[in-house]
Amino acid sequence: MPIYVDGKQYEPNELAALDLSAATDVRVYGCPGLTALPELPAATNVWVDNCPGLTALPELPAATDVRVYDCPGLTALPELPAATIVRVVNCPGLTALTELPAATAVWVDNCPGLTAKY
Repeated sequence: MPIYVDGKQYEPNELAALDLSAATDVRVYGCPGLTALPELPAATNVWVDNCPGLTALPELPAATDVRVYDCPGLTALPELPAATIVRVVNCPGLTALTELPAATAVWVDNCPGLTAKY
């Protein structure tokens, strides 16, 4: 399944070879074997969908829009100091959200393991 970086499509096996230090828009769809993402220091939009093996996201200091769907292995979100939009759906392994100081819109749905907001 595809991974999009700044509008260009890549295959999951290409991810490790990419320099993503300047990537601003990262979208990952349907990568069951993906367990982690590389550092994304400049990413402002990070969308991850249907990656059951993903257990954590990297620090996302510049991310303003973070969306995570159908990632049952994800147990926590990193600190998201710039995130204004956070959407997390169908992530049953998620047990806590970090503080979201800039958030203006937060959606959490079908995350039964979530027991603490911060």
